[in-house]
Amino acid sequence: MNKINLYIVVEGTEVIELLSKILPVSIVNRLIFIPSLTHSSALAQARTLLINSFQNHIILIINVDTINEQEVIERTIFINDYLKLVANEYRYKTFVQVPEIESIFFEDQAFITKLVGRTLSDLEFELAKQNPKKSLEILLEEDTLQNRLLNDKDILTEASKLPFFKELNQYLLDVDKRQVDVA
Repeated sequence: MNKINLYIVVEGTEVIELLSKILPVSIVNRLIFIPSLTHSSALAQARTLLINSFQNHIILIINVDTINEQEVIERTIFINDYLKLVANEYRYKTFVQVPEIESIFFEDQAFITKLVGRTLSDLEFELAKQNPKKSLEILLEEDTLQNRLLNDKDILTEASKLPFFKELNQYLLDVDKRQVDVA
């Protein structure tokens, strides 16, 4: 049986430790995390991994750095087309973050309330979603996102229930199942 290699290529480095804490240990032990400093290098690394082996399955977590709806659509299409040129879609999954990775924490207003320790008005919440990284820095004051998430089990458990993490976990389980079905 050929083993499927599971790679997570992430634009930025902050989310890797969080992913390793939230995802099931059995899957984390099989993952290879590849941090990239820029959008371009994340795309290039994902594509190279797809080209190098048919056994590679890639998860690309990438920012689009805009909230303009038309630009988000165009960039998402470009990212998927760029990868589709070298691999079948079943070998990769893209998680396009609008505008940046920290937006995953703004998928649920109740979670943000728990994370920052206060209730945001609807207006504050909507404005914070437009620049989530900076907003979290301001809302968490002296604390850091990593510290808050990784040192509070309740918050970490709640984070694992966010749509992004649920979808990522499901994809990884599906890849695992495909490997068992092939064997």
